Amino acid sequence: MLDEPGGLGLKLPAHLKCAAHTFNLVASVDAKKALESASFKSAYRKFMSKAQGLWKLQSCGTVAKRKMSDVLKRRLVVPNSNRWNSIYDAVLVLNKLLEEDRATVHRVMKQLKLQTFTESDVRFLKEYTQVMSSVVKALGKIQGEDQAYIGCLLSTVAATMMRLKEAKLKPLLYCSPLIDAILAGLTERFGLLLEDQESQLAAAFHPKFRLFWLEQFDNRQVSRVTKAMVSVVQTALGSIGDEGRNEEEEDDFFSIITRPKESRSKRSLKSRAQSLVQTWLETSSKDVMTDAAFLGERILIDLFTKYKHTHPLQCCR
Repeated sequence: MLDEPGGLGLKLPAHLKCAAHTFNLVASVDAKKALESASFKSAYRKFMSKAQGLWKLQSCGTVAKRKMSDVLKRRLVVPNSNRWNSIYDAVLVLNKLLEEDRATVHRVMKQLKLQTFTESDVRFLKEYTQVMSSVVKALGKIQGEDQAYIGCLLSTVAATMMRLKEAKLKPLLYCSPLIDAILAGLTERFGLLLEDQESQLAAAFHPKFRLFWLEQFDNRQVSRVTKAMVSVVQTALGSIGDEGRNEEEEDDFFSIITRPKESRSKRSLKSRAQSLVQTWLETSSKDVMTDAAFLGERILIDLFTKYKHTHPLQCCR
């Protein structure tokens, strides 16, 4: 309505999807494509059919619930259909119980006339929780109040993809298709954002990430982003210089003949910008948002503020 003729002449900002919701889609919708693999599908369904037997008795059977609680010394987490990570929470508890005392878990299952977990089931469960843990941790970072910046999002997506690729280098019997499905989902949903220059600058001017993440994730882009950093720093330095120079020139009658040539001034600004960017990129990562974390440079603070963009990361609250 604001853009229509006769409106207020205002334009709304471009719509950006909620990053947390998008990550949830990767973990729920995209991850299901792993079921197209016969080996993963078979292992997943065999394990889940046995686990669901336990969960059903936990949620419905009073006697069974008491027996499990007495023997296992805790209640199981029962997943619900509304949250994909509730399944992760539930299998995480099972994985811990099976690692700590598989014999006791199996004894309870036999007493309840349930089929026990095989070695293959336990191996699948271990792989599944290891793979999905990277996604769960990433989602936790994105939803955190202290990292609600677009620069944090890029670094989080990159770290998740790198962790998944690293996990695939290990010997996996069942969950390689799950990793492939999640990586494909992340690439499809966040690929353009990972190559967007403004988003990259948001990470580059964040004191924790700078270009550390990009050097590890896609080193081919480092040179281009570094040049972009120098350019925006040079522009910012020029703006500050113009403001100060205008004030001085008003008081100096001879400023018309003594001020430096424009070409020499630009070279000086570029040199200062290159030096500042180099120092910034060579400084170690900082977890705090203080003046010292930004080298005490007002320009770096202003550029971080300019590019940080809090709105894409979370839904409105």
